[in-house]
Amino acid sequence: MGSSDMKQWEPAATEAKKAMASSKALPLMEQKPKQKRRLIATEMDFWRRRSGISRMDHVRNDTIRELMGVEKTLMDTIETKRLQWYGHLEKMDGNR
Repeated sequence: MGSSDMKQWEPAATEAKKAMASSKALPLMEQKPKQKRRLIATEMDFWRRRSGISRMDHVRNDTIRELMGVEKTLMDTIETKRLQWYGHLEKMDGNR
């Protein structure tokens, strides 16, 4: 892809960014409960496999996180990033 091709996409990308920034509802969108549960389950599956602890061992998720040195869950990280993005949007000019 040459530089002339890139310039062709710039206006479209700029418009998309403007539309995204102007709709302040985007960072506030909540995940559906089913998606949230699946994400938490996938994260815990990763930590269980990584630690070598099976579900048959009946070890609580909090204990596994502590053993693996995990301070924040993936959902905590997502929420923090969303709030940072929302703060960024609040500081921006309305003309942008």
